Parts: sequence; C-alpha cells; structure tokens
Amino acid sequence: MPKQALLLPLAWAAIVLVDGVAGGAPRADGVLEIEAVEAETLTPLPVRIELQDGRGRPVAARRWGVAVWGDHAYFPGNVTLPLRRGNYRFVIDAGPEYLTQSGHFQIDRRAEDSKRVEMRRAAHLAKEGWLAADLLASREPGGLDVARQAEQLAAAPQVGHVWSGGSWRPAKAIRRLKEEDAHHYSAARVESPGGSLTIVSRDGPFDFRSLRGDDPLAVALAAREAGLVVIADAGAWRLPAWIAEGAVDALLVLGPEESEGNRPRDRSRYPARRGLGRWREAVYHHTLGAGLRLVPLAGSGSGFEETTLGAARVYAHTGDTNSESQASPDWWDAALAGATVVTNGPLLRPKAEGRAPGAVFYLNHGETLTFEVGLSLATRDKIEYLEIIKNNEVAATVPLRDWAAGGGRLPPVEFDSAGWFAVRAVTVDADRYQMAQSAPWFVEMSGQRRVSRSSVAFFLEWLDELAADEKAAPSAERLAEAQAFWRGKLDSAEGQP
Repeated sequence: MPKQALLLPLAWAAIVLVDGVAGGAPRADGVLEIEAVEAETLTPLPVRIELQDGRGRPVAARRWGVAVWGDHAYFPGNVTLPLRRGNYRFVIDAGPEYLTQSGHFQIDRRAEDSKRVEMRRAAHLAKEGWLAADLLASREPGGLDVARQAEQLAAAPQVGHVWSGGSWRPAKAIRRLKEEDAHHYSAARVESPGGSLTIVSRDGPFDFRSLRGDDPLAVALAAREAGLVVIADAGAWRLPAWIAEGAVDALLVLGPEESEGNRPRDRSRYPARRGLGRWREAVYHHTLGAGLRLVPLAGSGSGFEETTLGAARVYAHTGDTNSESQASPDWWDAALAGATVVTNGPLLRPKAEGRAPGAVFYLNHGETLTFEVGLSLATRDKIEYLEIIKNNEVAATVPLRDWAAGGGRLPPVEFDSAGWFAVRAVTVDADRYQMAQSAPWFVEMSGQRRVSRSSVAFFLEWLDELAADEKAAPSAERLAEAQAFWRGKLDSAEGQP
C-alpha cells in the first residue's frame, strides 16, 4: 500500500505595511517598493497582486503591473507602486501552493518606503511529479510568462482565435492580434449553438486558421488529423454526436461559468451555481459509465471571464520531479493517459496501489481485487468531505476530520467485476462547486470494460432532446449516425445496470 501523507489545511497569513505606497494613480503622492521573495531561499518570486483603495475600489495597475486583467496584475518579484495618499489593502498570491499574504498600508505625501513580503510554500507538487496547466485562457502576450510562473503553471496555452459561424476571428480579449505575436498562441476555441470546443497544440504555436470546416465537427476532425488535442466542454449540446464521430480526446470538466451551446441542465437536480459544476461532473461520469476513457481536463476561462489564470487547473503526474517551469511532451503523454487531477481549490495527489490515476488493473472471473488509495492533500479552503466514487455512485463519504483522525486513510475499494473508481474532495463553498477530483482508475475483467445501460441511455435521451432543438441539432444524417453508435453501445451493455 502506498505511503500516506497528511497535510493540515493551509492557514491564511497576514502582514501589515505602514507608511507605504501603492500604485495606479495619474499623479503620485508617494511610492512603495514591494519585493516578493520565496521565504526559504529569499529569491525573487513572481506573484499576483490585488490592490484596493480605502473605499474597496480596485486600483488601476497598468502603469506598474504586467498581465493586468480585471482586479489583479502581476509583477516579477519587485515592483514600485506610485499612489495617491490614502489607505490601501492588498492581497499577494503565488498560486495555490503558497500561503496568501494580505495586509494594509497608508500613503502620506512624499512617502518613500520599501517592504519585503516572504511567500511561504505549503505544498510543492512539482517535487512530487505533479505539474499544473490551465487549458482554457485567452490573454494578451505581454507578461504572460510572469503570470504563468506566479500561478505555478507549467503550461497555459492561450486562445488567440475563435471559430464561429464558419470563420475564424481574433479572440475578444486580444485587443490587437498581431502576426508577430502568433508564437504566443497554441490554442483556439470553437463556439456554436451546438457547443464549444477547445483545440490545443501540444507542440507549441499553430496557425489554427488553417483548419477548415463548415461546422464544429469538421473543424474538430481536421484538428485531430493535424495531431492537435480536441477538448469538448462537458455540457456541449452536440457532445454525444462528437463522441460518436471520434472527434473528442478529452472533456473540460472544470471551466468557465457559462459557455455557448450548453445543453440546459435539470435545475431541480443541479440547482444554483454549484449545480453547473455538478452537472458537468455527472456528464463526465456517464462517459466513463458508457465504457469511454475521455480524459478530464480543466481551464480557468481567464480572458473570457474576469477570473485569474489557473483558477481552474489540471495536474498531470509525469513522475519527473526535476521539471517545474515548462510542461514537456511528457506532460501531455501523462495527461492524455489519464494521470490527472482537476481542481479549482484543493490540492489532491492520490495513488491507488502506488499507481497514478489512469492505471488499468486486470481481474479474472471469480476473483476479487481490493484497492487502498494513498492520498496527499493540501487546501486553503475548508473541505467538507472526501469521497470515493465507484461506477457512477458514491461508494464512501469521509468527513475530513475522520480522514485526518484515521491517519489519512480512505476506506478500501473492492471489485469483483469490471468498473472504475475515482477520488473527490469537496469544499464548503456555497457559492460555487469547489472541488478536486482524480481521473479514474479502471478495472477490466477478462479484457472487457464495464458498459452501463443507464449511462448509455443517458446519452440516447440527450440525442432525443438535441434532435428537438432546431438551432443546436446537427444534420439528420449525423444525428442518425450518433444514435446508431449509442444503440450499439446499449447492445454491448447487456446485463449491466
């Protein structure tokens, strides 16, 4: 059984700066120089800063920050803030693996001051072989490397172009898409009433405008032919049809609050803001139940929405404990093999029998396999519970206090037939569905996958509803092909619930 690791929830740290200064005003009364350093080494550390005046209004950062977006900006370890006199509050962050620093200061006339802010690590996932990526963002190129480093992201491919209505256009967040900036963009977005897709080049920049097609499916198939990765939004209306055509590599399980062309969810079962995340998760679980092995991925939507880069992210376990700054080809190999954890909060690093998610275990008729999950966990948010999900159902729910009291152990998972299982951590946040979830481990019996009739029926019902939506539905021919694909799966699910 793998060694258990137990980390207590991270504490929020606070510092207070006095006689200081901050920036963004047309005329400065004083200045404050802030140096952000890694606490152990005292080396400069790229960070994100959110700065507010005494009335709680965001302070403009374009004069001194880089990668400015919404209420936040970044700086590469050292910044001079020119500000009008008054009181200010700040939050400085270096991604979820560091403790957040927050505090306040006052600016007086002709004030000149400097302060050092030490950022303390609470987890170092790269040293454990887990590297993070944000796979849906669209930001201008200036300062992106600083932002990526500040958020502890090994990869953050940016969307430069969006396909919509049969043609490509620059993404809205990119004010001036210059040809000389093309080397910054290794992702594109496809938007339609039938749903949205993200296309990513694992080998760096790509001219996505070369992908031709009169509908999203044609563009997706052209992308796959070009060796690109196609990621479908988990709630996309045409998802069952795209899956049937073999156009999808992965699902965006964590992403923006809303995107174009989503199938309306049942709000009685998936209510309020937490309902959207649970709905996407349920869709993903049904793909697993149908015997598919699409990879769960995540992206913040930064640039499409006013979220921070890396607010939703995916960690892939490469096993390489020496690579931190950039995702190598090994990252994509690990991610597409399913060795992933998606998160918009907790830092979950699980292994089953010493193996990362995505592993396949084999079972013969008459045998039983029992698995124990080794779990390392760190969080800045209060976790409500940990769960083991088995074949679309919750097999065990463990309050965090019970897990900690038990030395970080989860209940064993037992299989006497084919199936899958995963681990999930859910926080108490009432405004959104904040969680971390592993990709599954799989169990095959005599080389056969489990195919659930209820999961296949879920997608057949989806297709029936799609056919009734004239705006979202594909052609009658493609709809018939998709229905035939899923009916074929229903035949293979004979005898399985």
